[in-house]
Amino acid sequence: MKVDHSIPVSPLLRTIPFLESAEFSPWPGRLMESDVWQKSNRTANEILKEYNEGWYEQLLELWKVFSSSLKETGANPGAVLRFYYRVQRHIAEGVEANTAVYRTSQDNYLFSCGDEMLVGDITLGGMFHLDMIVRMLDRHLAGTSIRTVVEPGCGSGINLFHLHAYLDLDRIVGGDICANAVLLGNQISERLQIPGEFYHFDYSAPDSLGQMTRCLQRYALMTCHSIEQIQLSDAVFVDRVLGLPNPPQIVMQFEPLIWEDDSLMSRLCRKYARKNRYNEDLLAVLTDRQSQGRLTIVDCQKRCFGLSAFNPTSFVCWKPLQ
Repeated sequence: MKVDHSIPVSPLLRTIPFLESAEFSPWPGRLMESDVWQKSNRTANEILKEYNEGWYEQLLELWKVFSSSLKETGANPGAVLRFYYRVQRHIAEGVEANTAVYRTSQDNYLFSCGDEMLVGDITLGGMFHLDMIVRMLDRHLAGTSIRTVVEPGCGSGINLFHLHAYLDLDRIVGGDICANAVLLGNQISERLQIPGEFYHFDYSAPDSLGQMTRCLQRYALMTCHSIEQIQLSDAVFVDRVLGLPNPPQIVMQFEPLIWEDDSLMSRLCRKYARKNRYNEDLLAVLTDRQSQGRLTIVDCQKRCFGLSAFNPTSFVCWKPLQ
């Protein structure tokens, strides 16, 4: 087959040796100590302001433009997929506009899968990660009567809206500390007539999770890369879930779990977590609570996929025992 190579097109996804990974990200150098880097000391309020008045205000503007272009009226869950695809493209454009910071382009973004390094299209990586979440929940909800999913720390709501679009759910409930994230979720739900509810949620507030779930009976709870950043013991969250008067039937957590083996990838991931001051004890806490007979772990999968190569998503699924 004759192919015109005059227009360069990067492969959507390809594996690379670890030694090449520094060509596509600053993180290999930082982790191997050949590149000096220290996380900036910002207060929680400064970080909150950056997300709320920066990222989520951008998404609200994107939603305003997108929703005004919709010709359909009434229920329209399919439109949410088109909107979040535009969000993924917006992220990719941000990488392309800041290649000096990311040291790569949107076509050559560094991912990981297991212990393998991959380079490819950042939008494809984001879509794969979303579909992975949908498939995991589909597996674990199959054969149950659970039709409600709750996500504290839901951010833009992208996970919940994708779950509703693909699975047989009657209700999605999200919570986030950023007011503009909550506003975005509720605006999308109202405009597209999706049964979604979004509330203020704060990991540091003892009663925040209980307020989000107080009217629910049978539901699944999920988290995705939110536990890692709260900078307090993961035990607090696990014990709050276990202490709810109406705990979830099942909990699914897509988080960068810390593994204590001595493989190169495990060591680099631990170092990444420590440099970024992320929590490291979720898996250890769950194992301890299981030994106490308070929960049972039904699935645990190591480093499924890393949108951030050295902060990859692992998966743990557990059920509270009463």
